[in-house]
Parts: sequence; structure tokens; C-alpha cells
Amino acid sequence: AVTIAVPSSLWAGKQHTFRRDFIKKILMHYQAEARSVDFASDESTRQINNWVKKKTAGRISDIVDESIRNSVLLVVNAMYMKAPWKEPFSEAETKDDIFHLTDGNGKKVRMMFQEGSYNYLERPDVQAIGLPYGRGRIRMYLFLPDEKTGLENFCASLNAKKWNEWMAGFTRKQGRIGLPRFKQEFGMDMN
Repeated sequence: AVTIAVPSSLWAGKQHTFRRDFIKKILMHYQAEARSVDFASDESTRQINNWVKKKTAGRISDIVDESIRNSVLLVVNAMYMKAPWKEPFSEAETKDDIFHLTDGNGKKVRMMFQEGSYNYLERPDVQAIGLPYGRGRIRMYLFLPDEKTGLENFCASLNAKKWNEWMAGFTRKQGRIGLPRFKQEFGMDMN
């Protein structure tokens, strides 16, 4: 089963309060919670982190730190996804191999290998594959730019038109893939 949680909340300094109708509206329209907290205390950091930890099944536990002490209003949004591959990678097919970095150097990592029929795209400047999760409604798309284009130029050239062309260009193809084992995390301070 695929689990996706996107908890959202607003935290106001204790000197501010939210109007009841505002709290009802953000809960109804955004499934967000609104709370007041004393940002100057260590307890506020623990309280916010515990709220996020509870909402993400313990996977995200430290979303804020003491840098929130001078805050007046804090918007907290997290995303947690846990999903098995539709076609799981076999532990027997996972072994040490070389992963090539953008600087051309190789690094020894645990690589997962698999053979099958995949959604595949090949263009002069890029290869891509779509790997489904769960029942197949959600996919991870992996893009590999050719050496001449490089990752930096590839990222700079991304736009909606290209994305739509690529998505329309995927076809089923037999093949063997190798991916490094990975855990994806991302954070952004939106000050």
C-alpha cells in the first residue's frame, strides 16, 4: 500500500490568536491546523517537531530548531511518502557496483538490479524510465542526460513543453536497469 501524508499547520506566537472562523476555513480547505505557541521557549520546538513526527508516522522528527525563537508566525508543511515498488527489487540482485557522479568519478555503492518491461523514453539528449509504486498509479521518473548535455544543462533546459513531450513519448520496452539504493530527503527554509 502507498502511504502519503502532507500535514500542514500554522503556528502563531502566544501573543497572537487565530479567529475561530479562520481555523475552520483552513481546516476545511487545506486540512491544516492552527495553534498558538511560545516561540521563545524550548518547548515550542519540541511541540512543533512532535506534531510533525506524529503526522508522518515518526519519519520526520526534526523540522524546526531553535532558530524559530524570534518568529511571529510559522507555516509548517511536510510531505512523507512510503511506497513499495510495484515490482520489488530483489535483495539477491542488489550488489556493490560503481555509480558515476556528475564530475566523472565513480563511487562504489549498493546497486539494485532488475529485468522487466518498463515505460521507457529515449531521445538524443536523454534516456528516462518510469518506475511504478504500489498498484501503478504513482511513478518515479528517472532521467539520465547524455554526457554531452550534462546534468546542469539538462536541468536548465527543463520546461513544461519538454515535460509534456517526454511524457507523451514513453513506450514499453524490455530491459535491465540498475539503480543505487537511496533514501530521498529534501528541506527548504522559505524565509
